[in-house]
Amino acid sequence: MKAIVWIIVIVALAVGGFYLYKGNYSKTSSPSTGNSATSVSTNSVEIKNMSFNPSNITVKAGSEISFTNNDGANHTVTADGGKFNQPVAPGQTIKITIAEAGTYTYHCSIHKSMKGTIIVQ
Repeated sequence: MKAIVWIIVIVALAVGGFYLYKGNYSKTSSPSTGNSATSVSTNSVEIKNMSFNPSNITVKAGSEISFTNNDGANHTVTADGGKFNQPVAPGQTIKITIAEAGTYTYHCSIHKSMKGTIIVQ
């Protein structure tokens, strides 16, 4: 019984420490690094660690957007509405152009948790 109590205490401390660390990390990280929820004005997206980085970008209508796969796995850049769908092999860069203003959500059709948004102005 005493061992179970110690295990619970250790797990609680570990979980609490993780959330404290996570909170401090997110306060010191810049919005332009990692997968940011804010929209970044750039024309390049890196695919790394099973995510699009940055996940949200803003571009001007008609500009080219580059997606570079720096993962060891195949991915796709697939618009939720079907506007584009391109495979991206490891080490490959693909480019897409969106002429119409609007908000375009996209994902990797192979890895459903990978998602992003392109805002075209």
